Amino acid sequence: MAAGGARADTFRILIATDNHLGLNEKCQERKNDSFEAFEEVLKMAVKMKVDFLLLDGDLFHDNVPSRATMVRTMDMLRKYCIGDGAVRFQVVSDQARNFDRVGASNVVNFEDEHLNVKLPVFCIHGNHDDPTGADHHSALDVLSSAQLVNYFGKAQTTVQPNGKDTTGAIKVWPVLMVKGETKLALYGLGNMRDERLHRMFHQPEHVKFVRPAGDNKDDWFSVFGIHQNREGYGSKAFIPHNVLPDFLDLIVWGHEHESKPEPESVQGLEKAVVLQPGSTVVMQLTEAESKRKHACLLEVRSGQYRVTPKPIPNQRPFIFASVALRDHIAAEEAQDSEAVARFLQDHVEGLLSEHADEMAMRDEDARNEGRAGESSWLDPHKKPLVRVKVDYSGKDNNRPYTTINVQRFGQEFVGKVANPKDILNFSKAASKAQGRKAAAHGSTANAEIAREEELLRNAGGGGGRQIEQLVSQNLSAEMSIIDDSDLSL
Repeated sequence: MAAGGARADTFRILIATDNHLGLNEKCQERKNDSFEAFEEVLKMAVKMKVDFLLLDGDLFHDNVPSRATMVRTMDMLRKYCIGDGAVRFQVVSDQARNFDRVGASNVVNFEDEHLNVKLPVFCIHGNHDDPTGADHHSALDVLSSAQLVNYFGKAQTTVQPNGKDTTGAIKVWPVLMVKGETKLALYGLGNMRDERLHRMFHQPEHVKFVRPAGDNKDDWFSVFGIHQNREGYGSKAFIPHNVLPDFLDLIVWGHEHESKPEPESVQGLEKAVVLQPGSTVVMQLTEAESKRKHACLLEVRSGQYRVTPKPIPNQRPFIFASVALRDHIAAEEAQDSEAVARFLQDHVEGLLSEHADEMAMRDEDARNEGRAGESSWLDPHKKPLVRVKVDYSGKDNNRPYTTINVQRFGQEFVGKVANPKDILNFSKAASKAQGRKAAAHGSTANAEIAREEELLRNAGGGGGRQIEQLVSQNLSAEMSIIDDSDLSL
């Protein structure tokens, strides 16, 4: 239960996002990765004695987690969050507006007189664990009902009074917290469909952030947790920075898996900075995710703040490399699948050898510095993930090199790597001629083709992202009903 009084004025908050518990649970080698990373976050929170843990969406990988995943998650939360301990801040907002707890009172769990909470957890939902069904429940509602987490940011859309606007409107209510002289307003908005939320932000009063009552609103340090696409996902499939309120101080952006643990100033935001912690576990085998994973420690005191990246220890090693076949295999052997396979096999073996040498060097340095046995950010006992991006385009735009069967190739590395079935990723570089194609269109028809190709490029290759814009543009023209006599029946 909550402790009275405050020991200090500084809020200490550990932030993590995109934990994706249950990821690869059917893969014997990787099924524990997400849980082990999340447990490291919980251990950090307890060790650093933070005031609370903020999870910014996608705690679960599946919308309906398996029973094994749910039980394991609840066991971890109970182990690290429930027990004797003092919560040294107070929630002073209208909690009935903040929390929609199923089967329990709508108050934070540490105010329950029947429960001892030593580490409060506040979380919003992401696109993987969003509410569904007639009752609008998610897996987080189960954890909330069990008093293990404080689930907020579950905005309910309301229809505009005129009845004509079906986009809907939402109000984002802050969880207001006080610790000594420090005031914190925690806003959260769980994931919605990007296109819909994009439209709502661009219509007046459709997304309203409720400010704290009173004349001194700027005394509150405002943090906003959001779980949406950032800019660069097509015309409407993202949330632009410049639509967010000016009064915000820090925006915690979930859903993006690349770790950018330092606050960054972005165009479109005059005051607020964006913090993108990234996922705690490797989700996609991309170069961006081969970097170190982080949680972030946020400290706030009387309007001043500091963010400290906290590397997550004991991660599975991830080796990422790119190679162009034309730089290593003669054009005469471009269609020789055996030659391509031999080269790629030697290349992967070389990467694994370099990795083994690096791990041995790290281990030796740790022993020499008296750190033997301490946690490292890489776990040398875990088989590494390996991804090689293979450019198979031909020399001087000639015939491309042949590809090989990726799964058959991976059989050579079973027992050596964690992902033998998808080590290779074949891609072909776009030619200069293709890059000039749109500019070369002269006729009206070709100009239209160029416009659609541009939409496809802007959509990042997403199959359906450009459809909404195409429909909108074509339906904006004047339309009329066709007479029966004009139809061929």
